[in-house]
Amino acid sequence: MGAPHSLASFQEDLQTQIFQYASQNQPTFYLNSKSIFQTERFLTRINAYYESGSQGTWSVDPDPLRYDLKLSESGNNFIWIGRENPLNLTRSSPVEATDAVGTVWAQNQLNALNPRVSGWIGAGLHQELGANWTLLLTYSPIFLPTFGPSLGFSDSGDLHPARFSRLPPASVSTGGAILPIRYQLELGQITDLVMRPQFFTGIAHNEDSVYMDAYFYTAPRPNALPLTTATLSVTPEVVNAKVQIEPQFPREYWTGMRTQFKDLPFQPAIELVQGLHQWTYHYASFTGYFNSPQLNPNVVTRTTRASFGILSHFQKQFEDPQFSDLLIFLKLPVDLTNELTLRNLLQATLLDAKQSFYWMSEFEYAFSKTFSALTTLRILSGENYSYFGDWRSEDSFSIGMRWIW
Repeated sequence: MGAPHSLASFQEDLQTQIFQYASQNQPTFYLNSKSIFQTERFLTRINAYYESGSQGTWSVDPDPLRYDLKLSESGNNFIWIGRENPLNLTRSSPVEATDAVGTVWAQNQLNALNPRVSGWIGAGLHQELGANWTLLLTYSPIFLPTFGPSLGFSDSGDLHPARFSRLPPASVSTGGAILPIRYQLELGQITDLVMRPQFFTGIAHNEDSVYMDAYFYTAPRPNALPLTTATLSVTPEVVNAKVQIEPQFPREYWTGMRTQFKDLPFQPAIELVQGLHQWTYHYASFTGYFNSPQLNPNVVTRTTRASFGILSHFQKQFEDPQFSDLLIFLKLPVDLTNELTLRNLLQATLLDAKQSFYWMSEFEYAFSKTFSALTTLRILSGENYSYFGDWRSEDSFSIGMRWIW
């Protein structure tokens, strides 16, 4: 009798596009790659992103990157080592930025209009507890904060930001004079930043009609809390305001629960998250799912299901714009023919004085199962100092190709 063997699978989704931004005269080259490699015990997805130009950015992010050590013949009980978001092991779909826990978890925001919730680097346990119950434990000795577009600090304190960076003030008024601000970033020891433990524990219950999970976790704050020191810098030629910034990542404690009703219309999922370190921090999300309209009855294959929902924080008033400023969203893919697909994404923040809007519409025409053409329009608008309003000059049109193999 031969030794058992496992089959490996590989899938690549590669997109190349040329972007024309309203804020620029020259076009920008864009590359996006998703590579998935999987065996019986190993799984990785490498997300690569690159945008050319002086305001462009890039990212290569293996997430998840996981090796499973099986604890039972069924394979349902295992210890994993590598990188993973523990809730992705039991939920029917990965945690997204529009989920309550997703908005407080660390993210990769380098592709600012398509943020991804990050996994932890460490080890975890997936253990079944009888029928329909699962225990989740995760420990991570390495802390990775939210990665966003760079501000591009120079040695002289000038800023050279990436396209979707959120800029600090460029000038200050003092004594009736408007002075330019020069910034100095003080990071300290990188090891002191990243070598900080994180812990997650949760339990999930999954039946044919309902899915529930409840969890607790502690981790450093994913978005930096800046401690600033301001002084006036006077030279014979110029007077500047000098600001020293020391980013802090204080420890936070969160608990939450999510319930999805599979037998109800739209299979609604409700999630609540509460901060134990500060009681005014709480978030709620509601997400519904449905099959997108089928305009052509002869369509053979369908795209990803449509979804809609709302995400909000309550009571707490944030000075800076937040993704959760009473966000509503709609994802609506429509198969027009067997070859032509229309994808729409609408996101809007509705909080008073922070209203903003983002709309994306994309046509994809498939010449074959592996090759297609894309054209995409993105519109951003909003009030001053609102989440999408800060980017309202970054409307864009793009055209490109997509390969899947």
